[in-house]
Amino acid sequence: MASVLVDASAMVAAFAVGEPQAERYLDLFKLAALEHWTLSTTWPCVTEASYLVAAPQRYALLNWVGNGGLSVFPFE
Repeated sequence: MASVLVDASAMVAAFAVGEPQAERYLDLFKLAALEHWTLSTTWPCVTEASYLVAAPQRYALLNWVGNGGLSVFPFE
């Protein structure tokens, strides 16, 4: 099983409208789900991606995170 650290740019590319790399990242996230990769990120990355992605795609991004699309690594 692969472990992947996802930064804000990958989330923006997958969820923002008009991103040229959207299909590539969506396919990668689908492959990750099929092959049970462990996807992780941090709250600052989620915050940055949420700021850069307009509604309603922002809500799709946050729902994906909330539904376990990736885990948010806690740190202090």
